[in-house]
Amino acid sequence: MLDCDRMHDCRQFWVEREMPEGRAALWRLGGLKIWLARTGTEWRFAGERGVPRDVSEVSYVPLDVVPEDLAWRSTVFAEAPRVFSLHPRVPDRPVLIPLPGRLALAPGGVAEFTAVIPVWIEVRAGRAEAAAVLGTAAAREPREAWAGTLESGRLLYAAPAAAVAAPEESAGRDAIAASFCLRNTGDAAVAVDQVCLDLRRASLYAGAHCLRVSSADVELDGESGRATVAFTTDAPGREAPPRKLAGPAMSGPAEVWPLSALRGNAAEFQLPEGGRFQ
Repeated sequence: MLDCDRMHDCRQFWVEREMPEGRAALWRLGGLKIWLARTGTEWRFAGERGVPRDVSEVSYVPLDVVPEDLAWRSTVFAEAPRVFSLHPRVPDRPVLIPLPGRLALAPGGVAEFTAVIPVWIEVRAGRAEAAAVLGTAAAREPREAWAGTLESGRLLYAAPAAAVAAPEESAGRDAIAASFCLRNTGDAAVAVDQVCLDLRRASLYAGAHCLRVSSADVELDGESGRATVAFTTDAPGREAPPRKLAGPAMSGPAEVWPLSALRGNAAEFQLPEGGRFQ
């Protein structure tokens, strides 16, 4: 028998839950499916991507109705804990975000945008610090981008679409909405085509409709040829109250990018599942 719980509020998705022995759970978040199964001494995890849907739900089913062709990852315990939870994770490297077109800012000029950023889902069994990580799955197919020259540069992730000039744009259930403000702090006009954001420096929140990170201020200075990125400490968006899921994973001074990295089109390519860049 299928027991389905559809969550209309995104904040309901990221809480601890329990699953009895001999049962399985199917989690749907957008186009991502996460299968979990529990026996007396084992938790099993499998992830697969399908057609994107604006839905977040969980279904509990008997073990004998789980598809046989899943690629399971197993974690064995002396006694498998009943509690499990899902945790969103920001990308583990900066993300290259194209703008809708080349943007020229006069001295003092300001422009605001929102971008859709891929999210990774980490699954844990157990409570708090004692929890074991069962597996991690990317909610959308990650794309790679190279910012730099053939001799030097950085390997980044690429945002799936250009940023939009709508601060309250929703990213959907399977991605993160990241708002940023571009500001020309120099004495000369400056033009950029894209922005680089490292979300590991931001706090992560769950709003009613989607995941969000604290907004970023990007200061552009044409004379020094630098772009300085700093994330705010305020909760993002106007929907209340967002639930804080995680603080910044990285600290330190604001990140500085050369303006040359924000001009032109970075090379973009797609890695197969499990692929590596060498």
